[in-house]
Amino acid sequence: MSVLAPPPTLTRFEHTDLNAKVYEHVRAALLSGELAPGERLSLASLSDRLGVSRSPVHQALTRLAAEGLVEVRSRRGYFVTPITTRAVKEGYDVRLGLELIAAERAIGAVGEIELGALREAFEEAQETMLPDRAWDLRAYIYANQRFHSLHLDLAGNEALSAIYAKLPVSLLMERVMADLSFDDLSTEVGNQHRAILTAFAEADLAGAQAAIREHVELGRRMAIEAIEAAGGAR
Repeated sequence: MSVLAPPPTLTRFEHTDLNAKVYEHVRAALLSGELAPGERLSLASLSDRLGVSRSPVHQALTRLAAEGLVEVRSRRGYFVTPITTRAVKEGYDVRLGLELIAAERAIGAVGEIELGALREAFEEAQETMLPDRAWDLRAYIYANQRFHSLHLDLAGNEALSAIYAKLPVSLLMERVMADLSFDDLSTEVGNQHRAILTAFAEADLAGAQAAIREHVELGRRMAIEAIEAAGGAR
């Protein structure tokens, strides 16, 4: 995988569909690290930089706060949420628990149609990690999230799926991986995905649980190493 190209900087844009544009633009700046962890987000400053009124900026920050990318501090305003090793460890603990429960409920009760969808998601994730393909972090994050969400959905538990969908783990990984390359890990990640898929196809609960644990621990380690390499919270 090649190193990611520098993210686009905040720029002014035309006054069409402002709410959506401002939200996507500020979100991208948060995920790329252009807006640094702990940085105070001024409505006036962001409005000036984007060439818009404060209203769409306020709406964007409210949405981003709900996603966990922004913190609202009483009487102090909005701040970029720092990513800490504690947040990573806790987020991955919850993810591991949910994935293990889902596997326990789904293994042995999955039909061919559902397995076909999981195979398709696996192939899509593999496509994003091909050595001759330009590294696209967001494409990988999306494909990886789809694969994991599908194998959660196989449990047939809507509450479980809803909780999993709200976990900030994918956002955490997108932020910590924004300016890093993981050339030596793409094969390992792909093999772990394959092991999960195979275990589901063969109704192998122990195999699925082992593969899930290994994969979640790899993600946790990657995130913590990235934070530590940056000298602390990102």
